[in-house]
Amino acid sequence: MASILKLPPELDDVIMSFLVGNQASLRACALTCKAWVIASRKVLYCDIKLETESQFDAFKRTVLSRPHVGQRVRVLRIDRSRRKYKDQNPWINNKLLCILRLLKGVRTFELINVNEQWGLVSMHLLSVFCKAVTKLSVISCGMSSVELFYLISAFSSLNDLVIKDWVDLPRPWVFDVTWNWNHTVAPALRITKLTLQTSDCLLEEFFGLVLMTGARTALRDVAVAIDKQSLAAYALFLSGFGSQLEHLELRFRQNYGDNPRHAADIVTRMNLAVNTGLKSLTFRSATQQVVFRLLSQIAAPHLERITFRTRINSLQDIRDIRPDFILFLPHLKSVREVRVLYTGRYTHAEVSERFEDTFGEIVSGGMILLERDYEA
Repeated sequence: MASILKLPPELDDVIMSFLVGNQASLRACALTCKAWVIASRKVLYCDIKLETESQFDAFKRTVLSRPHVGQRVRVLRIDRSRRKYKDQNPWINNKLLCILRLLKGVRTFELINVNEQWGLVSMHLLSVFCKAVTKLSVISCGMSSVELFYLISAFSSLNDLVIKDWVDLPRPWVFDVTWNWNHTVAPALRITKLTLQTSDCLLEEFFGLVLMTGARTALRDVAVAIDKQSLAAYALFLSGFGSQLEHLELRFRQNYGDNPRHAADIVTRMNLAVNTGLKSLTFRSATQQVVFRLLSQIAAPHLERITFRTRINSLQDIRDIRPDFILFLPHLKSVREVRVLYTGRYTHAEVSERFEDTFGEIVSGGMILLERDYEA
């Protein structure tokens, strides 16, 4: 009980003042406590993550008894990693949806390891009560491609979509095939930012559905994770956006590209020359030869920033990053900044010292920025 009653120091000082015994001190104490409780609601309930049944039941009771708490929730994360799944499970379709009407302020909706089958009623309720959601993250979830697209379509204000490690789980068709989303839902989807990290073989089908939405003309920012299985699908997808694409991140999974034959395949299939509107380009876990040959393709006159995101396992790895490539490519004269974002066990001082020793001339000019990658 002591831990529950523990208050922050700034409250302790004020509360102790009521021991003086005068009414002014007591009123000041009451006002301070009330102000702290009101402010704490914004902080404590702004970002909610639910993992277990008991957590959800407690949150449900709180929201139902105090509707103003639900109004404070801006980020809702559902993590089902701790249980074994069954296709027919009422948790998502029943328990979660019964309080959606009280969570109309949610801006970010995140699903982690959710493998339960969605129903059409669930999709409808999401579309009714989640009109404010602008970011949807689907991480390590299993669902059919139809379920996935219906889920995305439920959020009419969606502009930031993240899909990581999606597993296709073919299921019997449970949706009303007469629902004509082509003329109603699809044009309303104006996704401007898309992050895809999945090598599922149904990527081409998913891309086809996305291109039928308003994202076809709205998409500006794309981050993809490429491997041997997904290369062709991603290459075709990116080439279809031409000059409208402004920000692109290319991540190479499991050291894909280390093999010279694979590197040649990457460069042959991917044609960044068509993306003439690029303003920033990020390489993640990319080899020297892949980076140099892809940069050689660039024909974007307004490219301003190039970023290298990498893991440093040894200080010797620093020389393999090669941010100095831009010095050998005169068509990249528009680049104003090169960022190197790193992760690893070494301190920033150690990495910075070795980096300056390796690329001293261009580092001293201030064009290259070295930072630890806190978002990796």
